[in-house]
Amino acid sequence: MQIPLAIAALSWAAAAYVLYLLLFRFIQARRNAALARKLGCQEPPEQVNPRRKKLPLGIDNLARAFAADKAQQFPTDVIQRIHDTGAITFSYSVLGTKSYFTADEKNIQAMLATSFQDFDLGPNRRGNFWPLLGNGIFSQDGAGWEHSRAMMRPQFAREQVSDLDLEERHVQKMMKALEMTLGPNSWTGIVDLSTLFFRLTLDSATEFLFGESVDSQVSLMPGYAGEKKDDHNFAFAFDQAQVSDLES
Repeated sequence: MQIPLAIAALSWAAAAYVLYLLLFRFIQARRNAALARKLGCQEPPEQVNPRRKKLPLGIDNLARAFAADKAQQFPTDVIQRIHDTGAITFSYSVLGTKSYFTADEKNIQAMLATSFQDFDLGPNRRGNFWPLLGNGIFSQDGAGWEHSRAMMRPQFAREQVSDLDLEERHVQKMMKALEMTLGPNSWTGIVDLSTLFFRLTLDSATEFLFGESVDSQVSLMPGYAGEKKDDHNFAFAFDQAQVSDLES
């Protein structure tokens, strides 16, 4: 007798949760619509995709994103979406959730500066970033974000940002890494520049923020005097953590 009761309880709990989600979305939609009328906002156009059949719940958008990422063409695909839709601000659906894309500088300025207090990261952003980055500037809102920003502000002082020698050192290390791919005719074969630029960004950013570079670009070069690293170095682990975070 206990098992049927447990199944019934779980069924009621699942039904209550679904009802809660439906009510929450309904109330949120009503509030957003009322605020839009108050501010005179208009609904942006829906994304147009002439090369794919529209599928329920935005499954076509998810498949398109995965295909573009696998082909290492995600930024190019974003530009194509803008061209297809004919707008730099548009809506789209992913697994039933309505989302918005914008490349309008006025919208970005409002979200990040002039109307910053009217926006937050939302539970999806915080839930995805927290396992990788913890409770930091990329996963906080309100007073917590302001505290983290105040701690980071000294790193972005004018004299710090204008230190071009730091960036030049790491650019030269990237060029040395590229030279290692030269053949006997002084030409390179096909080179994956994304790896080199990723290491350039990681090395310069860690030195800029923490005062010491992880030296991912040169750690595998002959004659490197620092700590020898293998494929499980910081750069590899950081990249894998990002992939795992996006898939979660």
